[in-house]
Amino acid sequence: MNKYMISYYLLVIGVILFLVSIFNMVIKYIKYKGVVSRDISGYDICKRLIDKHKISGVNIVETREWLKNICNISRRVIRLGFNSYYNKNCYDLGISSFLAGYCILNDNKNVYIRNLGRIFSKISYVSISSVIVILVSYLFSGYYAIVGIVILVVLFIYQYFRKCISNEVVNIVSGDIDGLKELDKDSKRGIKDVIKGIDFCYNVGLFITLLQVCRLVIYMM
Repeated sequence: MNKYMISYYLLVIGVILFLVSIFNMVIKYIKYKGVVSRDISGYDICKRLIDKHKISGVNIVETREWLKNICNISRRVIRLGFNSYYNKNCYDLGISSFLAGYCILNDNKNVYIRNLGRIFSKISYVSISSVIVILVSYLFSGYYAIVGIVILVVLFIYQYFRKCISNEVVNIVSGDIDGLKELDKDSKRGIKDVIKGIDFCYNVGLFITLLQVCRLVIYMM
């Protein structure tokens, strides 16, 4: 098997892993869209998690813009789409909880979110970096492989920061969810599973980038 065939397989594996991460979130959506909390909406859970940590000055607003479900770190604003703001199912509650985790980490002066916030003022719960990684791997093979490797290394650092942030969000928010008396056991389990599903996507993203770096290195050999 020559190096070009190996590099091709690594690209295909990267695409498959990306599809797996998407399928993972689709499964979470199907599984938990029907598990509904009686008393807490996306806004409510976001507000309660922030209040639990005695954080002030954070605005939680509904938005119908295309750029939704994001946390604006510099302005201390959480923008929730219509569904995530009003709905009471575990999937939307999980998204709202994850965004609340960003505010909690920022207020705790988490080094990763602070450094990332110097470049990106807005952070979504999802990242399109894996799509960029695959495109870079495909477009910068051959003579331009070294350029592709440099870009991928930068993207890996970005993804590593996002993964470290995600780890902290899962640890903090999962514990806070357990302490909410308004939620029953099924709701708590569902919300935490959605949060872990988001974290899983970051794990996959890091692995995809490593595979594509290996792919371009093989091209240079």
